Amino acid sequence: MLAKTVIISLASVSPSLNATENKGSTSIEKPNIIVIMADDLGYGDVGCYGAKAKNVKTPHIDRLAARGLRFTSGYASASTCTPTRYSLLTGTYAFRNKGTGIAGPSSPALIRPDVVTMPDLLQKAGYKTAAIGKWHLGLGDKKPDWNGDLKPGPLEIGFDYSFLLPTTNDRVPQVYVENHRVLNLDPKDPLWVGHKSPSEDHKTGINHREGLKMDWSHGHNSTIHNGISRIGFYTGGHAARFRDEDLADKWVEKSEAWIKQNKDKPFFLYLASHDIHVPRMPHERFHGKSRTGFRGDAIVQLDWTVGEVVRILKEQGLEKNTMIVFCSDNGSVLDDGYKDGAVEKLHDHQPAGPYSGGKYTIQEGGTRTPFITWWPGTIKPGVSEQIVCTIDLANSLATHLGVAIPEGACLDSLDVMPALLGKEGAKGRDNLIQQDNGNAGTLSSFGYRSGKWKIQRKNAFDRKTKIANEDPAKMKFSLYDLDNDPAEKKDVAKQNAQIFARLKGELQKQLDDGRTRHYNAETEADKVAENLKVTQKKTVQETALGKMTVTTTFRGGVKILEQVTPPDESMNTVFYVFLNGSKVLTYKSGPMGTELSGAGMGRRQIKPEYTIKMAGDKWSVIKAVTIYSADYTTTFDGFRLKDGELIPWSAEKLANWRKLRSEAPQKVQ
Repeated sequence: MLAKTVIISLASVSPSLNATENKGSTSIEKPNIIVIMADDLGYGDVGCYGAKAKNVKTPHIDRLAARGLRFTSGYASASTCTPTRYSLLTGTYAFRNKGTGIAGPSSPALIRPDVVTMPDLLQKAGYKTAAIGKWHLGLGDKKPDWNGDLKPGPLEIGFDYSFLLPTTNDRVPQVYVENHRVLNLDPKDPLWVGHKSPSEDHKTGINHREGLKMDWSHGHNSTIHNGISRIGFYTGGHAARFRDEDLADKWVEKSEAWIKQNKDKPFFLYLASHDIHVPRMPHERFHGKSRTGFRGDAIVQLDWTVGEVVRILKEQGLEKNTMIVFCSDNGSVLDDGYKDGAVEKLHDHQPAGPYSGGKYTIQEGGTRTPFITWWPGTIKPGVSEQIVCTIDLANSLATHLGVAIPEGACLDSLDVMPALLGKEGAKGRDNLIQQDNGNAGTLSSFGYRSGKWKIQRKNAFDRKTKIANEDPAKMKFSLYDLDNDPAEKKDVAKQNAQIFARLKGELQKQLDDGRTRHYNAETEADKVAENLKVTQKKTVQETALGKMTVTTTFRGGVKILEQVTPPDESMNTVFYVFLNGSKVLTYKSGPMGTELSGAGMGRRQIKPEYTIKMAGDKWSVIKAVTIYSADYTTTFDGFRLKDGELIPWSAEKLANWRKLRSEAPQKVQ
């Protein structure tokens, strides 16, 4: 008798973060997770953090905070975009790796495929994953192949789908990248991207300045697109180019489509808005909606985006099973290369709130930003003073999903999930390193906060030679009491010598150690064991036919199998097989005949000698549903079950499968 096996991969099926019990059965669900990362949004740029409505209104973000948890000590890990995004996804401070400063237009992929990332860990927990919006972490091996496959990229580091602004919009090129390819690129009009002008008559912000619809103030004066000059040069790809004004609408459009497509399974969406980064050119319908010019209008557009995400969740019935984390990649900046009125129309708006500094700096205004967690019914509305950081999301989510983190991964990501959920008595971080762009690695300038105390370490770095001072005696240190001096105006190092010395020593140790996350092999093994724990629950349901006994099997708290036993032997016993919470196979067997049905296969009558088994090794989360048959049926031979969908095999793989089955059927059982 030959066996045919449909493999159901329950890789890293994990314990739930939220359990709900219904009458007669237990349904344990994992929350969908959406990280909305704003760009260059300062602590004081939104209403719930102090922005005055007369200057800019943010009703949707304010409502998110009112129904969620607003952190007053929520941080980005760096004061520039690329390092924070790197740390968010890898759980490791960006300064520990070379070349992780602000990525240029031709930067290769900064996160390599062998690096364990947050989306990797969430995939192991059974999540579908997507990155939509600004990427700015490089693409390709040595450099991007704009006319070919742009990989490695998001799909090689844990994302199932990506729709990107590949760099950042003040840098070229202005095209979308969907998965591995530039969207709508015409092969007859290839895309070229470079650091030097391709010809003497190439239009730039210098030789055609009078025709710009937004003038530049410094640096942003190369290739012109959409009436705005950029950093870098490019030609071609005209059918693929987008309008700046349409970016936010596109992010919402793609997010809505992807959420609808994946709403039946737990999903993780990394939605990286370009607002309010330069060039600030929001859609025309937002022009004039604030008193602070294009910068304020871009904040209004960002707020609209947040509102749209919540709308989508409500319409899809996902609101109470979705956790949103709203944050920013760094603090505020006014003139960042364009004459967009940000300085002239500021009025009494305070982008950094009570803090000094902003983007590019190690002061609080550079990394302390709006940080909100939202999960209706789970997170109680409130305000938290706990220290949390974007770098902590990888460990926090993985730990509470029961996914083990390898020793060499997520070196600086700490588990602060109880604080993110607002649990009573929960603690955030004890301390935090705040980096600038990080060009000099561990010799860069840093802020280091421990409780109410903070030191600044400023070090000289030559941008031309890219050489940093290595003499500790020449580094400038200062100490601040943030409770009494949030703007870091008064150095109190002399008055608090012991505290000053302690913080200097702690910072240097964390730099030298190469990690701040403590690794315990036994603890990580416990996560896996909990993740694999099999439990059962029996309930009795009253039906018109009599009492049905329902035996539900859980692995790691997630339902994997449900057996419905009829009240008498005249009816079939029914087995339901679940993958990531979704029913994928139904098997009926008994006096009324035997039938198998599932995702993508319709209903198939099968012979009574078919049986169904659940098989699996204690330390493996691979489960197999084995159907035994005396005859040869091609239906399953030509398909594999992946994430609840039957996917056709290639001819080569199908031939190999049949050969293996005929030679040694026990190997494929």
